[in-house]
Amino acid sequence: MPIPQRILIKTMEALTGRGRLMRRYREFQTASTIFQTPDVWDVALDHLGCRGPSTEHMQIPTRRSGQGLLLIANHPFGVADGVTLAWIASRLDPDFRVIANGVLRQEPSLNPNILPIEFQPGRQATKLNVETRRQSIQTLKNGGVVALFPAGGVSWSQKRGAPVEDDAWKPLVGRLIKASGCDVLPIRFEGSNSKLFQQASRTALTLRLGLYMHEIRRRLDQPIDFELLPIIENENIPDIPEQALAHWLRNQLFSGSGINSSSPGT
Repeated sequence: MPIPQRILIKTMEALTGRGRLMRRYREFQTASTIFQTPDVWDVALDHLGCRGPSTEHMQIPTRRSGQGLLLIANHPFGVADGVTLAWIASRLDPDFRVIANGVLRQEPSLNPNILPIEFQPGRQATKLNVETRRQSIQTLKNGGVVALFPAGGVSWSQKRGAPVEDDAWKPLVGRLIKASGCDVLPIRFEGSNSKLFQQASRTALTLRLGLYMHEIRRRLDQPIDFELLPIIENENIPDIPEQALAHWLRNQLFSGSGINSSSPGT
């Protein structure tokens, strides 16, 4: 990224809550030194202040013995839903993996569970993504748990007044399912980032990136609402191309009964 854009992002972060976030982050680092995965995800959730009715009353679904389970979810916020998705996965399997890009990868105490992914073009990114895909498939084949946001980015309102929605889901989710024969647990998060974030997302990527700290700060000490939909057993997943399967899964998530995770954008 060009230096002027980096400076703008850093300036926006400093003006919109980086200081408070860093204090909270240092408190988490201190607390997490005495815990190991999966307990560290409880610590992370507590320091974000995300607990609420959805976390306290979550019913852990029954998995099929020896069957891999892929957790998929919409991505309305960024860090809050990322930590919550990993926390849910940790309840199902302490040795879970979550495919993640960005902030979560920067914290050493969380790294044992994270499989990195990059969306920028380049040889190193391609090599990294191929290895992450390989490890994910192997984990699922071994009966483990993997979690990811198939959209690969935070939801946004593409037009003024349009709903806040995920981008089209990427074919990786279909590839993991077809290669591993796993079951799927859809998870639907409720809510969205601020109106300011939606406007910035429609204006320029630099502005959108610069507001992530602001959005993380806004979510501090706010309960996060989500719903676990019924597990889709592999036998009930259509045998269609990877991109078509990603689209089918996205429709399954948003067409089911329950909370509405889309909200009007401005």
